[in-house]
Amino acid sequence: MSYDSLEQSTMESQPVEVYHFYDSHGNHWRYTSNTENQIIDFNDYPSKAISREEIQMTDNHFKNELQIRLEKNNTFAISYVSGIIDDKIILDVYRFQSTASILYWSGVVQRVTFDENEIPTLRATPLSNEIISVGSRRRAQIMCDLPLYSTYCTVINSLFQIAGTITAVDGVTLTSATFATKANGWLTGGMIVIGFTRRLIQWHVSDEIKIGRAIPNLTTGSGFIAYAGCDHTCDTCETKFNNKINYGGCEFLPVTNPFVNRVVY
Repeated sequence: MSYDSLEQSTMESQPVEVYHFYDSHGNHWRYTSNTENQIIDFNDYPSKAISREEIQMTDNHFKNELQIRLEKNNTFAISYVSGIIDDKIILDVYRFQSTASILYWSGVVQRVTFDENEIPTLRATPLSNEIISVGSRRRAQIMCDLPLYSTYCTVINSLFQIAGTITAVDGVTLTSATFATKANGWLTGGMIVIGFTRRLIQWHVSDEIKIGRAIPNLTTGSGFIAYAGCDHTCDTCETKFNNKINYGGCEFLPVTNPFVNRVVY
């Protein structure tokens, strides 16, 4: 029987749903809400306590958010205990009827929250939202609005990276002698990559940096690659990256608003 026939049958319908989370760095998390573990395309989907709300498809795409409740200590959820999603996490929900299946829902995980009992709930929006959403527009402002190392920025990240090993870990504070090879603040606003994990560097002083969110199970001796940061000022663009020709801000934009302050001739 076909998927549609089984899905509509009141006697033979036995749906099985599997959840596949993945990012662009090769990380995968797979689960099934079925009472038995599933093996699909040679991939294991262990049985976990997962429940979701009904899928909504309305004219208002802001209301089409899907909420999924996971079990306590779920390995995917605890990676985002702060609720911050550093990378784009895709969620594909497949629904099986016997050997037939369909891609039931696909979207992007936006945030993870925990209730008073530490039970995680994730919220995701359908991929269609990204298609119909209005793209961001460039603004006329003094500071550059281009993401560092992006296509229009043109700075090559491999020319502004350092590599080393972590010698101490204290929550979100990481220590390495390699950090001290660069002037204070050189890494501020940049990024550190440890394995497949990426974190924003909030500040850099001597041999220490502070990252935006702790990395679970990080130990001393772990190797890293760290990339320089940018404060998006014209001076930094010129002196640090030698990239003033591609500066995305309006360096000489007047700071006096003629609609607020009178113009003096």
